[in-house]
Amino acid sequence: MGPGNYSVQGPAVHGDPHITTTNGVHYDLQGAGEFVLLKHSDNGFEVQTRMTPLATVAPLPPDPHTGLSSCVSLNTAAAIRAGRQRVTYQPNLSGQPDPSGMQLRVDGQLVRVGAGGLTLNDGTKIFRDAATGEVRVDFRDQSLVRITPHWWKERGVWYLDFDLTPPNRSMGIVGEIPREGGWLPALSDGTSMGPMPTSLTDRFKALYVKFADSWRVSDSTTLFDYAPHTSTKTYTMKTWPPEDGICELPFTVPLIGVNQDVAERACKGVFIPHLKRSCVQDVMVTGNLGKR
Repeated sequence: MGPGNYSVQGPAVHGDPHITTTNGVHYDLQGAGEFVLLKHSDNGFEVQTRMTPLATVAPLPPDPHTGLSSCVSLNTAAAIRAGRQRVTYQPNLSGQPDPSGMQLRVDGQLVRVGAGGLTLNDGTKIFRDAATGEVRVDFRDQSLVRITPHWWKERGVWYLDFDLTPPNRSMGIVGEIPREGGWLPALSDGTSMGPMPTSLTDRFKALYVKFADSWRVSDSTTLFDYAPHTSTKTYTMKTWPPEDGICELPFTVPLIGVNQDVAERACKGVFIPHLKRSCVQDVMVTGNLGKR
């Protein structure tokens, strides 16, 4: 998104959104709606994200892994299952982002987290940094979810980065990509996506229709909290990203990007090569210079 939290390694979802899978493969997926990042049914572990589209003058350059150029999205809310309980980290349910911070809930109820953390029924512990708003969820099996919020003042929106230490054999859009013969994680039923299609059109449909829809949450599987008369469908836009690369949204002025030199300067503090590339591309497309 901007030159924020790009300096970690391991399974992660950062920026617009750039994914690092559980076995270290990097690819982009910019959907619109709510998706399963990772889940492990036997452990009661699940992480979901809400992706919100952004109108921009131009799309991202082609992703080195998929070869696809795409309009962009942001991670704007998170939901986690810990045993039989739900933890959500979202903007307030009124839909009006609050610059003072995101709202943390357990089973739909707002909670405050002190310096010693908050312990859930199964022993999972939640910590929240009072200064940065970063939330860390520590599971008893040493799995971990770290959510870092960023406030984009010019757009009046919160966006999130995820760093994950999941149980082995977790599945989702951050799941393992086979090193031989695969290009995406498995579908939600465990079926392989097979080899990468030759044509860009077939590749786009495979990623943004077959694969994305497989991991899209439903009314029965969502972990999020909703305002009255809203649901996961409220946030779903199956036509995003558009294949033609025209990144327009109704009643929205598209963001104007910056040139590469400006983006390089904004991302000068990012040193890991794939994260540096992601940062520069995000800044070029969105114009968000973030924190230097």
